[in-house]
Amino acid sequence: MHDALFQPISLGAIQAPNRILMAPLTRGRSDPGAVPSAIMAEYYRQRAGAGLIISEAVGISIEGSGWAAAPGVWNDAQTDGWKP
Repeated sequence: MHDALFQPISLGAIQAPNRILMAPLTRGRSDPGAVPSAIMAEYYRQRAGAGLIISEAVGISIEGSGWAAAPGVWNDAQTDGWKP
């Protein structure tokens, strides 16, 4: 019965290698300037075996930032911070 968790699953256009689905949980871990941090990359790296990870919601402007230390994508430093 527990083996079903590790079976592939189709979710619309997503073909997940297993049924482990995760919500984002790295809230409030960006560096100053809303730049994604190394600890955020490590969080996702540690969970890379999950079938599907819903990534962060990100602010597209300073005005659109929803909480303290939320990551953003409105400048080059932030965009580069997401690459790892």
